[in-house]
Amino acid sequence: MKSVNSKRDYILSFIIPVIIMIAVFAILKIYPFGEDTIMTGDTTYQLVDYLSYFKTILFGNNDFTYSLSKNMGGEMAGFSAYYLFSPLNLLTLPFPKEMLFAGIGLIIILVPGLSSLSMCYALKHIKEDDRGVLIYSLCYGLSSYVIVYNELLYFYTNIVILPLIVLFLRRMIKNEGPLYLRYVLLLAYAIINHYYTGYMICIFLLLYMIYYLLSSSADIHEKIRTFIRFAVNSILSAGLSCIVLIPAVLSLSDEKDNLSIGLFLTFPPLQYFSKLYSGSFAGDFGAGRPNIYCGVIITLLLLSVLMNKSIEKKQRILIALMLLFFWGDFCVNTMNVIWHGLNQPIGFPYRQSFLVIFFCILTAYEYTDISVTPNKYTTILAAVLFVLYSGYIFVRKIENTDIISVSVTAAVVTALILIFYLPEKYRVFLICSVTVLDLGFNAVYSVSHFYPTSVEEYLEPLKLIEESAEHIKEAGDKDVYRQEKLFRRTNNDAMMLDYAGLTHFSSSEKKATLKFLGKLGFRNNGNWAMYSGINTALSDSLLSVRFMASQFDTTGKPYEQIYADEEGEYYIYRNNNALSLMTSANKGIFDLILSDDPFKNQNDIAGAISGEKENILYLQKAERTDNADGSVSFDVNIKNEGVLYCYFSAPDVQDVTLFLDGEEWTDYFRVYNWATVDLQGRKPGETVHIDLRSNNGGQVITDNGYFAIMVNDNLVDWGRRVKSDKTEFYKVTSSHYRGKYTSESGALLFNLPKDRGWHLYVDGNEYEIKEACGHMMGAMVPVGEHDIELKFISPGRNAGIMISSFTLILILLYCVLYRKKPQYFVSKIKK
Repeated sequence: MKSVNSKRDYILSFIIPVIIMIAVFAILKIYPFGEDTIMTGDTTYQLVDYLSYFKTILFGNNDFTYSLSKNMGGEMAGFSAYYLFSPLNLLTLPFPKEMLFAGIGLIIILVPGLSSLSMCYALKHIKEDDRGVLIYSLCYGLSSYVIVYNELLYFYTNIVILPLIVLFLRRMIKNEGPLYLRYVLLLAYAIINHYYTGYMICIFLLLYMIYYLLSSSADIHEKIRTFIRFAVNSILSAGLSCIVLIPAVLSLSDEKDNLSIGLFLTFPPLQYFSKLYSGSFAGDFGAGRPNIYCGVIITLLLLSVLMNKSIEKKQRILIALMLLFFWGDFCVNTMNVIWHGLNQPIGFPYRQSFLVIFFCILTAYEYTDISVTPNKYTTILAAVLFVLYSGYIFVRKIENTDIISVSVTAAVVTALILIFYLPEKYRVFLICSVTVLDLGFNAVYSVSHFYPTSVEEYLEPLKLIEESAEHIKEAGDKDVYRQEKLFRRTNNDAMMLDYAGLTHFSSSEKKATLKFLGKLGFRNNGNWAMYSGINTALSDSLLSVRFMASQFDTTGKPYEQIYADEEGEYYIYRNNNALSLMTSANKGIFDLILSDDPFKNQNDIAGAISGEKENILYLQKAERTDNADGSVSFDVNIKNEGVLYCYFSAPDVQDVTLFLDGEEWTDYFRVYNWATVDLQGRKPGETVHIDLRSNNGGQVITDNGYFAIMVNDNLVDWGRRVKSDKTEFYKVTSSHYRGKYTSESGALLFNLPKDRGWHLYVDGNEYEIKEACGHMMGAMVPVGEHDIELKFISPGRNAGIMISSFTLILILLYCVLYRKKPQYFVSKIKK
């Protein structure tokens, strides 16, 4: 019978996890109890910046469609669907950017309570006898996945609603009609909220449906009808979500290219079970083992399910097969990457773990009675397996499980076994108490392995970049321009402070844009591209970098210093040669093919714009020597006067140091340091000697070295010539721009990545946009003076709206007809 204490269980299922998380913050001195924030890893270097940008969408003139804060600019359909659509983000709105870490902390405190409450509601409606439901709910809300993966904050909403989706799936199976609206709407919401975990949930629902039908005693015809009903309802959910799903998928088709379906083991299979120990997380975010811990009690109960002969043998076999399948999912790379869209995840390699946790808890709840004493053979087996596997942990020195973790787990196992043999009236309370202590320890011990960002580490660089950005705004330029700086908090400062920049890092960025920036001498590691002050003044000008903030009082570039901080912390420079984001150009911009030489590419783009051969960067020849010690040397005979720049290409990252004339100059071929290098001012007749030496004594592998002298006067002359035709370009929203142009050639260059979502209108008439200068946008337009408008519409948006609208009409039509003629929709499926 149903417990009379349902309200109590609901309240406790929410309150207990929240109290535990507050205690975790207090014990570990996390803000507001100390000087550390809860932010670590991706939360520090990505999410907090995205949340700041999220506020500019809601309260400013940015939108979910396009942003100039992503490298050269980029569409936001995939980015928004991955990072920004979670309603939990709204909890951060009251917090200014200086306090966003507190908003993130609030979410991390509340989500375990919300997840536990959701699980409590679902379980109470799945099983008549709900004794001990609080225990199972707490195990879900305080599972290692929820505690550890708080860097994946945008996953949280779907973790919260997963139990409700499965509850409605089970009701749909038993419902006497072809449509179960709550299932359809909630699954559609899960996909819209976060397509990535929504995709994982869809795979899980398919697996769970097959498992459920195999468990059923219904005849084959009834099972087929049930599966068809499941398929129809799920397809309707997908149809409703197309308004977000189609633009996101089309966006990501140009962004994800790390396909990896190799058949190999991701880790030794037996080490999987080490993650069933309390406190088994040891900071292994990027690799390690899947974080499947959800309470020692769940492991013991699952073992008792498999050993319980009163449960039908077929059912126990199916449960065992599901558990084995999930085990193989994690161990075998090919199976694991299917859950991740056939792409190798970068960090957090087992993101589907929350689904396995849910299945284990649901199975333990459905097939056990926590108030019943398990048979002695189960107890003996549990004790023996624990002792043997703990010995295995120490013999093999499994890195993620230490003596503290094993000791605490041993104490919990012992306590639970003893409690099961106490009088029944104390049993549930004591099991719940021990489980709360177990889950609480796991939470504290796991979070203690984080590397938190302190409040000072967050605020100090933020203050500097915010002040410098404000002074750039005070320069009074109203048109669209880019700005950059030589100091940074993260690679996403442009999003934090809402300006057009060239540095960005996210899981949804166009590879073609990163490649283009790499061909101009920027650092491109395949996942992000980064601006550096040692990029040439020509590349700055070509990419419309009008303002630059620097901690140095000189730049070596022909820039005007417009502000100096009184404390000498930073200086603001204006680049008067920078192109506008819309420039009148020569028709040659459409014919340009880029090479591997970043300096030749910059000259060629400058020449394509002006219609003349440009030597702003004079290419310098060098003599290469491959030395016997594995190092590589280059001797450059200087032919022109100016700053010497160099760039080296290689197949992969290496541990190398660059020496200039025998003196150590900089690291090279590194994750961060592998871009254009400034080798200082030079005069004709000089010979510059450069060595690339491996720091581990190995062979330096480099394809080519490229060298060029920057002639500032030539840059200034080029800037004067190409900016003679007047253009005005203003931002309406982040995906909508208006302006005017005057052109004699009829060719316009837009300093934005070529993307099929852009639409160009001149005096109200649409004109074709073509690729120009290797990756930018150009168009042939009427000569003379004209008004112009540029709009971005996410590819697939209209198709998504049509499919979602059509699906909604079908659902509404069904609801109307069902109310009038329900007899035509009722099947003879047995409950």
